[in-house]
Parts: sequence; C-alpha cells; structure tokens
Amino acid sequence: MSTFSEMAADWLQQRAKANGQPEIVLPADESLSQIPPDDLAEWRKPFAKWLDSACVRNPRCFGGVSCLRIAFCEWEVGRGGVPCDRDTFELLLKELGFLMGEVAAVVLVSGLTFREDAEEVGL
Repeated sequence: MSTFSEMAADWLQQRAKANGQPEIVLPADESLSQIPPDDLAEWRKPFAKWLDSACVRNPRCFGGVSCLRIAFCEWEVGRGGVPCDRDTFELLLKELGFLMGEVAAVVLVSGLTFREDAEEVGL
C-alpha cells in the first residue's frame, strides 16, 4: 500500500474483523484522506476525552508517539470515529504544550504516558 488512506482503510477493516464488527465500506468516491483531519476543532474534544481517560501527565514520564497514536485511533474507531493521521495527532499534542523529540530513532512525548503504565510503576 502506498498511501496513508489505503493503509488506514486496511487498518479499519482489520480492526473491525478482529472485533467481530461488520465490514466498513467506504463509498467508491470517498477516501479517508477526504475526511478533514486538518480541522483540529473536530479532533480536540475526542482527543481531550481520550487523553483524560487513557493517559497520565507526569513530568517524569515519556510516551512513544506512535504507541499513543495507535491507542487513540483504536479508541476513536471503537466509538465509530475515524483514525487521525500522525501529523494531526502531533499537532493536538503540541497545542496542549507537550514537547516531542527523537531518542534512538523513537519519537517520544515528554510528560505523558499510558495510565496503566503509570499505575504499574506507582506514579
């Protein structure tokens, strides 16, 4: 697959099948790239809700941007939504003041991690 839209459509199909949900059918003239992910206003509220329910903010924590984005996308699809692209996800994090940087070829976000990981280590 060569485009994000094709990969996202395939991902949606796989997740739906794995969860026993009916197949997701996009109209032939519609692709995920036509859904306006650039409009951050659409994403702010669900992103904030997911962040509060699934994550912990702590200055001693670092979370992988890819892992966090996958979790957000799975949560969004579970609610009947559409996964956002990486750029949109990073913009949402930046809007909230999170800093990101690359360490050993992994992009990390400072001050954020999964709630379950934080609870496991007693944060």
